[in-house]
Amino acid sequence: MIQLRSNWPAVLPCQVTSPEAKVTLHREFPPEEVAVDGTEISFNNKKGFTIHRPQPHHAGVLQCVANLGNLMQSSTKYILSYIGRPLYTEETMIPVRREASQQQFRSVLQVDEVRDVDQGTYTCTAQNLQGAKSVSTTVKVVSKVKAKKLRV
Repeated sequence: MIQLRSNWPAVLPCQVTSPEAKVTLHREFPPEEVAVDGTEISFNNKKGFTIHRPQPHHAGVLQCVANLGNLMQSSTKYILSYIGRPLYTEETMIPVRREASQQQFRSVLQVDEVRDVDQGTYTCTAQNLQGAKSVSTTVKVVSKVKAKKLRV
């Protein structure tokens, strides 16, 4: 099992002892050879295949196939699971008044590789047999430098 994260290269350890061997990467479903362009995915006979910036379409069951002359060898199957951007949260509670009954909660969600397009209003809706409840929040994207100043 190999976890794919958008901010971290993933390596399928398909090493070969002979540099003359032709090594290809194959997807189980749909059955196809995976393109290795040297940019998105590259191959090194001492390391294996590297997916440099994993994306959801890289997920699936893959295996390596090495050919040298009349010999063909397949690797074990690797299950690639896309995790995406790692999330980090920080929860704080701030008393609004001296009474403990009034408190303000603040949640900070830190996301690697956040972009301006991620900024906006997000709505979470929970629904069961008794009805539905929605809560919206506005997400503002700030740089790491500004985020450090906000925590001080």
